[in-house]
Amino acid sequence: MIKESPEDKCGIYYFPPPFLYYSKVHDHEKIKEKLYSEIEQNIKESKIENNWPCDVISSFHFDDGEFLVDNEDLMNAIWEAYNQCISYLKQDHWLDESLAEKFHYMSMVDIWYNKYEVGGNQEIHNHNKFPMSGIYFLENTGLANTVWWYGSNNMFPGGHSDYFSFNPDILGNDNVISQVGEGYIVLFPGPLAHYVPHTMHKKTTISFNFSFEE
Repeated sequence: MIKESPEDKCGIYYFPPPFLYYSKVHDHEKIKEKLYSEIEQNIKESKIENNWPCDVISSFHFDDGEFLVDNEDLMNAIWEAYNQCISYLKQDHWLDESLAEKFHYMSMVDIWYNKYEVGGNQEIHNHNKFPMSGIYFLENTGLANTVWWYGSNNMFPGGHSDYFSFNPDILGNDNVISQVGEGYIVLFPGPLAHYVPHTMHKKTTISFNFSFEE
């Protein structure tokens, strides 16, 4: 089921049982202009070497993300998307009053960048201990190519009903969801497995996790 607001360039897609929320960042060009050069500088200074079975330059475990958190426009965009996502989930009865209240007191506990060159990829994984995660497509000359998977074991599912990708050939071209790419934020349950197939173009994303306040 897709529920969208074309005017606000946002929506939510439910597929049993998780969801994907997506919304366009209004100040994207301003955010990108500042952060892209800062990410390039951080890569040079941090001397990142990722030893994962994938091809990506990621600041995960290499940097505390302070310069990302210090970007007020980025933080405003993430929290605006988060609050709208919770509003959708509450309206559609996926969260009752008490649980919705708990989700309103989430805190962001991780934030990092991922830079892919042509052919870059990332293995299937999830953010299992976090109830909510997100991706901001900072640089992405094509459509978002991250694929989200669902299965009974939430790791190696099968069947066409078990996955979702932003593919206009499947979704059609007459809705917001088929436009998701650079300048969009996507939110999803942390345990929902996902991966990045080989990219056909350069791509930079910012990932983040939310957790309940203790």
